[in-house]
Amino acid sequence: MTEQSYEELRDSSTGEVGSAWKSADRQESDLRTYYRELIDDPRYSEAHKAQLAWQRHEETKERILTARARSKELLEERAGQYRTQAITVRPGEGLVTNSETKLLLSQNETG
Repeated sequence: MTEQSYEELRDSSTGEVGSAWKSADRQESDLRTYYRELIDDPRYSEAHKAQLAWQRHEETKERILTARARSKELLEERAGQYRTQAITVRPGEGLVTNSETKLLLSQNETG
């Protein structure tokens, strides 16, 4: 299996995961663009540019962090689901049982 780039992974993400991930990236990109434009703006002093940059940073950081945390949480949930699906079980059996006999048999098979 070939290794995918960050962008390939992000762009292949769908649903709420993809939406949160792309939203965070878009907001970060917008912030970087704002910084670049601010640096080149001759109307403001360096001190005022710094003040505007920090103000914009403070306005957007929580939204970015929230979107990043949500996408991570959703990806971890999805990974857990895939791990569970990868466990082989006998036909007609599930992963969870209350039967002591089945539990003992399972332990003996793996031990």
